[in-house]
Amino acid sequence: MDPLKQLQAIARSVDSLETEDEINKALDEAEFVFELLEPELQDAADQIIKSDGARALSTDGRNWHIQARVETRVRDWSTFSRQTTTRRYVAYAVWSHREGLSRVPLDPTLPIDEITSAATEMAVRVADSCEDVPFPATDRYEIWMLDRDKQLPMALVACGSNREKPGVPRQLRWMASLEGDHDFLPAGFPVGSGPVPGSETMQYARRVESLVECLAGVRPQAAWFVRDERGAGTVLVSVTELPYRELDAWAFPDLLLPDRWPERADAEAVKEYHAWMAPYLLMLPKISQEIRAWLEEAARKRALLVQRVHGLYPEVINPEGMNAMLVEAELRQSTRPGTN
Repeated sequence: MDPLKQLQAIARSVDSLETEDEINKALDEAEFVFELLEPELQDAADQIIKSDGARALSTDGRNWHIQARVETRVRDWSTFSRQTTTRRYVAYAVWSHREGLSRVPLDPTLPIDEITSAATEMAVRVADSCEDVPFPATDRYEIWMLDRDKQLPMALVACGSNREKPGVPRQLRWMASLEGDHDFLPAGFPVGSGPVPGSETMQYARRVESLVECLAGVRPQAAWFVRDERGAGTVLVSVTELPYRELDAWAFPDLLLPDRWPERADAEAVKEYHAWMAPYLLMLPKISQEIRAWLEEAARKRALLVQRVHGLYPEVINPEGMNAMLVEAELRQSTRPGTN
């Protein structure tokens, strides 16, 4: 599986984990996968605090995965040398307001004192800074799949904050849902009648993907843009020559995918997809109040997810409605098997 998709899948799975061992295992797996990402995509974590010797990552603004950066020696078989020196991140602890600092076991061959010093200092920074979440967005570099005919941005594929010029993937595909994430159902689908087979829910995600594929054409093209404070974008890298160098903000879909389609049924399918993604789309910093209000209403159907990520919302239009969702989530969690 692609590392970025795998990391995102791990992040979503944490919501359903119940024991500390399960959560720690998922975090350790996330650390390993994180190192497999391309440098320009490693900033995909929603909130990041960095120093020279450590970093803290969070996907919900409440639970922070603290890592220390250490120098280690590894065998480089490609050059037949005995050992080479590299710097990598190792897990140190998980921190939250509710639980405090929970240490994870460290390899005794590592420089324990160096790791402890850097990570402890980072834990203090996290405690002092987490009230400022969400931090100002720094992922100004975005890769967009382009409309085949208009050659305008059509679907966001990835983003990051790395300033170096990134490359454009040769095999480009936009996915509506992650592997294992099969709960996308249209608004009119009857609920409460028991589990829905994954194959049945996947067809709705696949329909949206097919709309994007049709709009992108047989050979999808993409381009990296750097966005400014106004939302305008400048082309950094593209596979083909584009008829523009800069685009105004209006050229980029507000909800990362167009909401206007020639066929009414297609437009409704995308609208339902946006409604399903509402808990995540509410994290976007630059959407109109009208769109944000609609997303808040749509997010009511996924109260548990809203509870996990609402700390990353830059603005709330209807505080009473948001509080109602959080209360609903608490009630639903309290009735889960195994909860006190």
